[in-house]
Amino acid sequence: MRSFRHWNPRYIKDRVTSNFYRKRFPERPWLTPAVIDFLDGYLKKTDNGLEFGSGNSTLWFAERVKLLTSIEHNETWFRKVQADLKENYQTNVDFHLCLL
Repeated sequence: MRSFRHWNPRYIKDRVTSNFYRKRFPERPWLTPAVIDFLDGYLKKTDNGLEFGSGNSTLWFAERVKLLTSIEHNETWFRKVQADLKENYQTNVDFHLCLL
């Protein structure tokens, strides 16, 4: 049986706020708005980046750095993000599938 003890008013409010934010800004990575704002001002086009796990963050980071190395373990998701990168002409991503 599933436990819902963590479903307190604060948790519910945070989940609703997070879901609303994700629907309003679907192109942004799954990071908090504060972290996105910080990284947006911190990253430079001369930086190199490394990420484990791809998605919206891959496109978002690729637009802000010189070279991004991204490692994904899910083959289906890898193919989807690979197509997104191609569609958005992102050629500065060294994208790897690493099956476990």
